[in-house]
Amino acid sequence: MIPSKIERDQAGFAREVAQLNKQNDPHAIPTIDPGSQESATKNYAFTVPSALRGSEHGNGFITPTRRWRDNGLDCYYGRYEFTYPDGSMEDGEIVWPFCYYPGADPFTQPPHRIPFPFPLAGFKLPPDTPLPPQEKSVYEEWLNDPGLSSP
Repeated sequence: MIPSKIERDQAGFAREVAQLNKQNDPHAIPTIDPGSQESATKNYAFTVPSALRGSEHGNGFITPTRRWRDNGLDCYYGRYEFTYPDGSMEDGEIVWPFCYYPGADPFTQPPHRIPFPFPLAGFKLPPDTPLPPQEKSVYEEWLNDPGLSSP
């Protein structure tokens, strides 16, 4: 039997498709010698200009976690997040209460810079209370200067 032109063309196309598929085998992935492979992780470093990162002393946020009124003052416990000029971070609970006169309460005003609050006069830190560096620095400054205090 003599193959028709269509059958001949179909057989030719089938051979060509098989050859193209063989060259494009999804399972034939070239491998890289693990010894010559570059690391899959990349390290990047950047320096944030001081104009963008804030004060050379660092920057932070204080978020009130509890609020009450006491003797006409707005009093709080709070949580802070602090970023040092080198980019390292610290966060924690402020272990002492702090108060403001209502007209000077920074939490009732638009966001603006405020210093880390000092403890109230007469505050006693329980023995063996661990303090992160930023909080410890403020506490020690307050201990060394009896005139420093929240109102």
